[in-house]
Amino acid sequence: MLRIIAVSDYPKIASLNGNCQMDDRNSPVKARELATIWALVPTLAKYEPFVGMYSSRALWATGAASVLAKAFEMDFQTVGQLGQYVNNEGETVPFRPGYKVEDGAAWQENGVETFKDLADGYFVGQHGEDCEASILVVSHHPLIGGVVAHCCGMTSTVKVNAIVNDPRTIGKGFRVFEITPNGNVKLSG
Repeated sequence: MLRIIAVSDYPKIASLNGNCQMDDRNSPVKARELATIWALVPTLAKYEPFVGMYSSRALWATGAASVLAKAFEMDFQTVGQLGQYVNNEGETVPFRPGYKVEDGAAWQENGVETFKDLADGYFVGQHGEDCEASILVVSHHPLIGGVVAHCCGMTSTVKVNAIVNDPRTIGKGFRVFEITPNGNVKLSG
């Protein structure tokens, strides 16, 4: 079984504690956000071994991934589909729900497909179907929320947007998903 541990980018985690303004959407990581991510490390360590780490290309996500990379002594790879550019066509850049044009359903589809793609690489690679391990993913609340909505069987735009825009969707800063070799994605725990 493969687990994807999806960690929300630091502004959303920090905002759960009242520490961050979401208007600072692509700023570098600040000390208080570093501390917020660092505080997740003991809980995330319960899901080791990690066989890979991936991050959105947004600055705040790569900053959070850098903290986790240091903590777990591993490198990470950026994946465009984990972030703002999930539907990028030419010069068109989609925005997260509530800001411009992209809605939760688009984030849901992209999140589920990206998680499956990451899992395919894991299952097809050297790890095999029987190895129990985890992949760390640092992404954004709308993408993680979209995958949560998928796991709960919600597909209507209204319901998906409600899950995506609810700060409680991420809980304490991350969600755990299980992915089977045949591509089923479900919430864990």
